[in-house]
Amino acid sequence: MDYEEGGWTIVQRRFDGSESFDRDWNTYKRGFGKPTGEYWIGNDNLHAILSEERKFKVRFVLVDVSSERAYAEYSNFYVGNEDSNYELSISGYSGTAGDGAMDYTGTSLHGMMFSSKDRDNDLLEGSCAINKCGGWWHRECTYGNINGKLIPGSKGQRTVYWYPWRDRFSLQETTMMIKPIEK
Repeated sequence: MDYEEGGWTIVQRRFDGSESFDRDWNTYKRGFGKPTGEYWIGNDNLHAILSEERKFKVRFVLVDVSSERAYAEYSNFYVGNEDSNYELSISGYSGTAGDGAMDYTGTSLHGMMFSSKDRDNDLLEGSCAINKCGGWWHRECTYGNINGKLIPGSKGQRTVYWYPWRDRFSLQETTMMIKPIEK
């Protein structure tokens, strides 16, 4: 809540690998972990917060193995309900990490549905969520894989990475947070 003038709600956090993010649909729906530890708030909770009568932005704070920090912020962020498979609305990038809310072809993840290891909603044959070891919004996979395996310093498509910033080298920490936009 104190980060950059406060008002942020943390919806995802990774920092020690103690929590597996290779989870099924229902677990991502409900959420898992602890807010004081590694954590996913849950897609139903995320939708409920974002459904308030105001607009939200999202910020991804990334830390590499050298403790360097970068961020990616999107001025428009919304997640639909389960009936829409938690369809993503995201746009308005700014930051120092590069735009990771796109797939490897450079196409935005805007309009994509959430995928998990047991529910494939991406555009590729075979599940990107299985290949990336974590639930996320995939089109033809993704440039930002913050729910992959946290293996700092390693490299690969299954690790926690933000491709535009540190290629596919696993990051040390990630935090995803949302904040209402002032009218």
